[in-house]
Amino acid sequence: ADDDLQLPSGRSLNVSNVNGSTSELSIANYHAFGCSWTVNGDDRLILAADGVCRDPNAVPWCETKPESRKEVEEFCGVIRNATGPFAVCHSSATPDSFYRHCILDACSKNGNFRFGCSAIRSYQRQCERRLRITLGPTFIECSNDPCGEFSPCFQGVTCTYDTSLFPPYSCGSCPSGYLGDGHSCVDIDECGDASPCSNVVTCQNTPGGFVCPSCPSGYSGSTKTGSGIQDATTNIQTCSDVNECS
Repeated sequence: ADDDLQLPSGRSLNVSNVNGSTSELSIANYHAFGCSWTVNGDDRLILAADGVCRDPNAVPWCETKPESRKEVEEFCGVIRNATGPFAVCHSSATPDSFYRHCILDACSKNGNFRFGCSAIRSYQRQCERRLRITLGPTFIECSNDPCGEFSPCFQGVTCTYDTSLFPPYSCGSCPSGYLGDGHSCVDIDECGDASPCSNVVTCQNTPGGFVCPSCPSGYSGSTKTGSGIQDATTNIQTCSDVNECS
C-alpha cells in the first residue's frame, strides 16, 4: 500500500496512526523504520530513550560483560576522540549518535568489534561530505585495504590481508635484529645483550644490527658486522695482540 514502509526483510510497516488516519503518521513506526535500515537490517529494533535503536526484548550482551563493554567503548571511542583521526570532523558532524550505534552494533554481536565498523565508516562518510574533504585510511582496524599504502605492519614486514581476522590483516615476522609481533618491532641491542666485539674496541649498536670497529693499532683482526643475538653470540670478533718484538 502507499502508506506502508518497506523493511529490509521485505515486510511492510503500516504507518497509519491508531485512528487509521494517514494524515498523522505514527512517530513510533517511523522510528522503527529508521532503525531497521540503520542497524544491520534488523526489523525488531526500536528507537530507545537514549537515542539508540534497540531490540526491546533483548538484554544487551555488553551489559552482562562490563570488561567487554569497556573494550567496545574504547574501540568505538575513536569517533569521539578529541585528538584522534576524526577530530577535524567534530565541529561539523556530531559524533555522539554514531558512537552509540557503534557500541550497539558491536555489543549485538557479542562484542565483535568488526560490527562496529559500519558506524565508524558512516561517520567518516558524513564528515567527508560536510567538509568536502577526503580523510583517507583514518582507522586501520576498519579499513577495506589495511595492507595498502599505509601498512600497519613494521617497515619491511609483510602485511597479509585476511578477512577471517580482526583487524583483517596479519603481519609477518620482524626483520633480523628486531623483536616483536610484526606490527611493532623493537631493535635488539646486541652490544648490551651480548658481547660480540673484542674488549679492546667499543661495540656500536645500529638499527637491526651491530658493528665492531677495526682492531686498534697493535692488534690484528677485522671489522665485524652482524644482526641479532644468535649472530652476536656465535661469531665473536677477535683482536689479537701483535708481538712487535718477534
